[in-house]
Amino acid sequence: MNIKVINNLTANDWQIYSTLWQTAAIPNPFVASGVLQVGNIKTLQIAFIYKSDTLIGAIPFNLKGKTLSIAGEEKSDALNLLFLPQTPTYIKQEAIIATLKVINFNAFFSGKLLVNSFEYLLVIRALKQIGFKVTAVKSIKNPLVKFSGKEYSVETFLKVFNKPNTRNYRNKLTKEFGYKITVIETFEEKKVKKWLEAFFTFHIARWNATNTPSIYSGTTMRETLHKRIKAWMEENIAVLFSIDVEETHKAMAICLKKKDSIIYHQISSTREQKLSKFRMQKILILELAKWMTEKGYKSLDFGVGVEPYKYEYANKDTQTIRLYGAKTIISKAYLKGVIDYYYQRNPKLQQFLNGKIRPAISKVKTTIGLVKTKLKVNLKEANGNYFALLQKLTLKGRPNIEHFYQKNSNFRNFIKKYVSQLIKNIKK
Repeated sequence: MNIKVINNLTANDWQIYSTLWQTAAIPNPFVASGVLQVGNIKTLQIAFIYKSDTLIGAIPFNLKGKTLSIAGEEKSDALNLLFLPQTPTYIKQEAIIATLKVINFNAFFSGKLLVNSFEYLLVIRALKQIGFKVTAVKSIKNPLVKFSGKEYSVETFLKVFNKPNTRNYRNKLTKEFGYKITVIETFEEKKVKKWLEAFFTFHIARWNATNTPSIYSGTTMRETLHKRIKAWMEENIAVLFSIDVEETHKAMAICLKKKDSIIYHQISSTREQKLSKFRMQKILILELAKWMTEKGYKSLDFGVGVEPYKYEYANKDTQTIRLYGAKTIISKAYLKGVIDYYYQRNPKLQQFLNGKIRPAISKVKTTIGLVKTKLKVNLKEANGNYFALLQKLTLKGRPNIEHFYQKNSNFRNFIKKYVSQLIKNIKK
């Protein structure tokens, strides 16, 4: 087994990776070559796995300091490892062990590996083989509609979605307003931009009124999603699907192709009162299912999360798992795993964190976004010791607010006073 680890990937390296991805047993859209290149890729590396001079697999990963994580997880619903079809399990095991041995790291984290594929067990065994302590914690499930083998037929699949109440909503919408379907599979800048503008508007209106404001309140995540969709479309992965009323997108879904499956990745809908009674997402899901059968797709994966509406349709689900690994139990990485393990078994603690702490942190993040995007604050004119801090929080990837907000009382006071004034200015 020969492992070739490459950072500073060239165009030729990406072409080799892309060719492998296209022929892999499961070409996961979240680790397609184009989308991996979106955002900060300074820590991105790829381990190419050769057996007898034949490329059989690749593991894209990030190495931040000495912490190793599988690439693509921050944007994914679930991940699987990238190997050629028919690769024996024992070969995969040897490949993972050989890969970990050549990477210089002392902590490991993975949050999106699928339990159903059993590849997470290979990763656990490999980590233990090289002397790591490992903690595994069940993560979020992905509900899906899937019929195996002879169970599947177009009629059986559509019956799941063609419910009496959905038909009733569809008939009433048709009678009062009429509607049509938009499907965008190729990247045209004007069309995609217009579609996304509506998507962001609805998403912000829906979530900014809750304890978990929209991640698209700031420009950074909007630009990132735009780039990802362009990358996905260039590899024939993304589908923008919407129900249009009065020539305007009203119910919208970003879908991704994965072999014979469609991933219902992100959704957004209008909050207009005149249309709310039609339950337009139900109509959208029905129309999407029809389109899938026309195109030969046989499974609808609702993506990460166990929202009740998904189980109105889902007949199965897949489990993801979080893995924490470290060379010693006396380490931050291993301690995180232990805390996570006990957190998952303590409903009261979950309720406290989800109901109080996380919403408060999310509001602070949204406020920082307002400071940067709506008022276009010029950070160079900021004074005091907070210039460098604000620059770090707003410009470098995912905001690391939790640590500063909890540990620095001066920063908390600064946020309260400064932002309250900014919000007053916004209202004016």
